Amino acid sequence: MSKYDRAAESYQKRDLPPAPSITLVTTSLTIKLETRSKMRRIKELLNAKGVKYEHIDLALEDRGDEIAAKTGRREVPQLLVNGRFIGTADDVQEFEDEGALDGMLGLM
Repeated sequence: MSKYDRAAESYQKRDLPPAPSITLVTTSLTIKLETRSKMRRIKELLNAKGVKYEHIDLALEDRGDEIAAKTGRREVPQLLVNGRFIGTADDVQEFEDEGALDGMLGLM
């Protein structure tokens, strides 16, 4: 590795902001097709963007009250960035359509 490569690598590492903490809240215990579709849609969107996220499945983790206290909602899916409620699947899709989602996810 040349000194230019090392300098460029050092510069890039120093100037990158820390990646935001992204959390997706879902449940595997729903029979509503609409809810399943929304959960699948938001997962596919995040995966297509290459976003790393924590996945909380409320059917497996007893954190529903904790999440509801943070967001004021009990519906799923929910997306949180740095602990802040961003929205449900419809909200996230609207942000994507408006071109605002990448900035929220730290992709810009």
